[in-house]
Amino acid sequence: DELIEFFKPEWNEIGSDSIHKRLEIVKRTHPSFDLLKVFTGINELSASIEKEAFILSHLLQPDFFCRIRPGFENEVLDNLSEKNKLFSFIPPATVAFNSRIDLEKLFTPDRELVVQDLSSQEVGSFFSLIKVPGMQVWDCCAGSGGKSILAFDLLPDCKLTVSDKRDSILINLIKRFRAARIQQYISFTADVSRMPIKSKTQFDLIIADVPCSGSGTWSRTPEQLISFDPQMITKYADLQKQITGNILHNLKTGGYVLYVTCSVFEQENEQIVRHLSTQFPLTIIKHGIIKGYDRKADTLYAALLRLDATLK
Repeated sequence: DELIEFFKPEWNEIGSDSIHKRLEIVKRTHPSFDLLKVFTGINELSASIEKEAFILSHLLQPDFFCRIRPGFENEVLDNLSEKNKLFSFIPPATVAFNSRIDLEKLFTPDRELVVQDLSSQEVGSFFSLIKVPGMQVWDCCAGSGGKSILAFDLLPDCKLTVSDKRDSILINLIKRFRAARIQQYISFTADVSRMPIKSKTQFDLIIADVPCSGSGTWSRTPEQLISFDPQMITKYADLQKQITGNILHNLKTGGYVLYVTCSVFEQENEQIVRHLSTQFPLTIIKHGIIKGYDRKADTLYAALLRLDATLK
């Protein structure tokens, strides 16, 4: 590496691909180095996360993941092979690259495949726990629509409603929906953190991919490791409680809310779900960390809860 050659030429001579051996070299040069201090908020992590493995993932370049949309599996894999693109196929529908590639030269974005992290794709496994034909689905913090497209692909007879507080984001979402050939949906602008939303529709499933610290994605944005203020964790948790409390009145009795963050902090994850299950007649169906740190992917949290009684 040219940068290392300038500052530490002797490190280049080691030539080891082992992260542990590289760390040994760093420790010999800088004895005060402490791996646990690499990550801000280490004591706030969800209990199920292996601290050392998680922190080590921030010293490795994450992979670039895409999800192949239903019906395009052979076309995508054949095209990538013909173009001699280096990729790994992860069944049933994921391709991984060790660096970002220009997909627009190979495919129509969002038509044949969607740029989506591996762990984000695995949120789709929660959909299989819901057995409601033709369900009404509201993605209340839709962003650019990645989870909505995932829901459309895995729940093909669902009826989609999407919202976000930013008009500009919804404009991008609509462009993506057009490319993905999603035509039947309702969209509206709303800040669900400010006030309860009174929808005419009662939903079978509300996807709440809420604003969060983003701490499960910091291997892609390492500047956050030194710039993040741990006091923001509580601010995000308060925001998440506000959002979830405001959306639940639009859920059918027996309906589900899928709570998702890209955070690794317990206060934004397990504590929020415990709060919801004690403050509202919600049963936790499944929840947990979706580990990406051992797969060069993001680390997420997801929880599926069922509303068992009508809210007053």
